[in-house]
Amino acid sequence: MLDQEMIHFVSSDGHNTDRRPPRLRAAFDAVAHRCGEERAQALFHENPLAAFEGRALPYEPEQPDMAEKPAHAKRRKRFWIF
Repeated sequence: MLDQEMIHFVSSDGHNTDRRPPRLRAAFDAVAHRCGEERAQALFHENPLAAFEGRALPYEPEQPDMAEKPAHAKRRKRFWIF
């Protein structure tokens, strides 16, 4: 999903700083290495803050044209029981 630019935020489900702290440094470093520091900054800091404050997102991935299917997309087989 990250490579296909389908992510607007990266977050953690850690809610308790003692028992389940949000540990995002490794994830931030991985995204920065894969996509660049600027995009990691947007996904981990700028976009979440903008959403919290009710502002437009500074970074929005380009949405693919849904009319065209990517060349690598395979048609799924459908199984009907009825």
